[in-house]
Amino acid sequence: MVGSCKKESNHAEIALLISPNTVPSGEKLDLSITSNELIKIKSARIEGRDMFMGIIPIKFNRIKNRGFFSNAFLGSCASGYMVWRLFITFEKKGIESTVYFDFLADNV
Repeated sequence: MVGSCKKESNHAEIALLISPNTVPSGEKLDLSITSNELIKIKSARIEGRDMFMGIIPIKFNRIKNRGFFSNAFLGSCASGYMVWRLFITFEKKGIESTVYFDFLADNV
């Protein structure tokens, strides 16, 4: 079982969980964000880490006090090895911060 990835910024711990955890290209992905603090997600996007594959805007919806949810679809890469980067810009107590998570597509 693969768990969530965690990053810290502005004294807030942000956790990302992607399902399915194999992150298949061309299929719907469920993205869940949780935080140990009350935050507001201002913007989010996915980009290729090492190769330009366009910019995929992500709109997270609050699902509970400290949780957010969204879906995404990733394009496929001919090389068979594609690392993506999810940027999340959030606000906590009037201060804006950004965290990013790298993940491998088609991770089987």
